[in-house]
Amino acid sequence: MTAFHLPLRPWWDGRTRREQGLLAVMLVILLALLLWLGVVRPAWTWRAAAADHRLQAISDRVRVEAGVRLLASPEAVVVTSPAGIQPVVVETAEAAGLTLTTAMDASGDLGFRASSASSAALFGWLADLRASHGIETIRLAVVENADATLAVEGALAPASGAR
Repeated sequence: MTAFHLPLRPWWDGRTRREQGLLAVMLVILLALLLWLGVVRPAWTWRAAAADHRLQAISDRVRVEAGVRLLASPEAVVVTSPAGIQPVVVETAEAAGLTLTTAMDASGDLGFRASSASSAALFGWLADLRASHGIETIRLAVVENADATLAVEGALAPASGAR
């Protein structure tokens, strides 16, 4: 280590105190920049990528489990026609504690509206419709009410594999 310093020592001693201070500050800034670019930023990028991969894996797992439940559940009613959606939707919504208004539109999709629903009940009901009955949400607009409930408007249709 001393062999490295020997050629620099006379050069450093030839600088004024002010120059030495400025060079020391510049060296600290350079080291901080290298640490940032070489360690911190790549670590944050890897962490964000890992979080994205985790979310994708969770999403894939939920889809696979829903498919397995749909295949393994003999009591599940799979709706294949647009006309058969409304009774199943109304019945499952009431079972989930939701108050809905429904109306069939010209394209054969079932529109629904709820003015006050809890997020757990709403999204649990939508997941159950997909998993147990083969009904998917094709449009969904959600607005939070002042009382922390949700105002929801959307449309449902038989899952694309069931159409």
